[in-house]
Amino acid sequence: MSNARDDNVAWTFEKTRRLLKTREFDAVFNQGRVVRDPQLSIYNRPNGLDLSRLGLQVSRKVGPAVRRNRIKRLLREAFRLNTSSLPIGYDLVVVPAPGYEEDSLVQVQARFLRLLKKLPPRARVPGPLSARDPDTSDETGRSRKSVK
Repeated sequence: MSNARDDNVAWTFEKTRRLLKTREFDAVFNQGRVVRDPQLSIYNRPNGLDLSRLGLQVSRKVGPAVRRNRIKRLLREAFRLNTSSLPIGYDLVVVPAPGYEEDSLVQVQARFLRLLKKLPPRARVPGPLSARDPDTSDETGRSRKSVK
């Protein structure tokens, strides 16, 4: 007999799949690329992980809190239901346009997946995310001679 709590684990939106910190959002906006249609923009950046993570930024220009929260719930659910078909290794920040039309979950999923198909199926990380190795570089990231 399975525990009801164990059954719900597969249906949750795990914390490891979320972008939570300001610096994570900033990295996506500053170093990432964007795919968009008139209603939705998806900023993306390779993250060096074997999974993709989601962040949402819904402006007050989209509408009142009830509408913004519904849009966030639909986008989270579209991400969660399609984790197996998402490209691997990206940090994604989804930004609805100010005139975003409130859609059904099916329409949100279709729009979300259509935009994500523009990305390669697996992110290519151009090199180590942290080029600095504490044993071989100084504070500025420049190589230094090893002292023995």
